[in-house]
Amino acid sequence: MQTPVSLLNRIQSGGSDADWTRFCQLYYPLVLHWARRSSSALEQDEAMDVVQEVFLDVHRNICHFQRQGAGALRGWFRTILRSKLTDLRRKRFPDVIDFAESQEALTACVYDSDGLGKQYQEIFDKACDITQVDFAENTWEAFYRTQIQGEEPEQVGKTMGLICNAVYVARFRVMRRFEEVLGNLLD
Repeated sequence: MQTPVSLLNRIQSGGSDADWTRFCQLYYPLVLHWARRSSSALEQDEAMDVVQEVFLDVHRNICHFQRQGAGALRGWFRTILRSKLTDLRRKRFPDVIDFAESQEALTACVYDSDGLGKQYQEIFDKACDITQVDFAENTWEAFYRTQIQGEEPEQVGKTMGLICNAVYVARFRVMRRFEEVLGNLLD
């Protein structure tokens, strides 16, 4: 799906009600699909609430969006959706360690001046090593490619000969174990 440039330009300039309605008709079903697919724990009403928050954020910030080629707007929507889903997870489960957050925090510490970053990176690497041995090679690879390297699960599934759902299941299982191992190492 490609957004007509003229519609995007009108939306960024404020847009009429008809422009916003058309924009939402184009993207609401897609973002709702992503929300449902990203978190099987979401009820229909919760998914719709999250998507509504995504569109509120888009409405507030569309004037700052800079189109950088095909797919840029969809990528922006995905980024906002991920952020909203993370916010919801934090509200629901405030004590659960999130893999992506752990990785970002530990990676950010690598360059600190007091040497703690190196220690955290070692803990992160150790958690990866401990976790990896608990899984079959293809399960770990599906996790690594989607979570660490940021590849799309659909593409990983195709190249590994797996259905997309198998990639999501593998990633979930490894992430759950990783979070447990990392939590134990940080205690």
